Amino acid sequence: MEESEYKEILKIISDAEGIPVCIQALWDGDTSGWFLVLSAVIKKGVENYDALYLTKISKGGDIRLFKGEVPPWPEAVVGNEVGNKLARELEVDFFFPSPEEPDDDCPTWLNRKSAINCVGCNKLIIPSWSKYQRLAGLEYSNEYPKRGNESIDFLERFEYTIIYPVTVHKLTI
Repeated sequence: MEESEYKEILKIISDAEGIPVCIQALWDGDTSGWFLVLSAVIKKGVENYDALYLTKISKGGDIRLFKGEVPPWPEAVVGNEVGNKLARELEVDFFFPSPEEPDDDCPTWLNRKSAINCVGCNKLIIPSWSKYQRLAGLEYSNEYPKRGNESIDFLERFEYTIIYPVTVHKLTI
């Protein structure tokens, strides 16, 4: 990242109303491929926070997967470098829950306490009731997952695998 871009990011943060408490790097993607969104979490009141968009880091499309060019993901390298530099300079946390690979099931800094650790990779993830859980024989109903017509006992441990385009997460419920 150019020094002028970095200074522009610092200006965005300094112009924000509120106090920065964290710099976060989160993956997102579209039909063009994966990219990393760098944002600042700004505290605006006692329990009021905003995520302030800083920049999008993209170094190519998904064709890189087929060509074997990733990993490592260059977006993650730049995101780690810039995020850590900003966090040190602002004396705040840097939160990057998936520095090794793209994964958009990871929590934001604000909802990290609601996350669980993936049994397979130990990464923090926000469990969702996607088609992958349905393929594993689970359905979402009210607050508890169901298997067929029976509710899964909350204390019963049930392990299943969720397969995403880039990552595989194992959850234990």
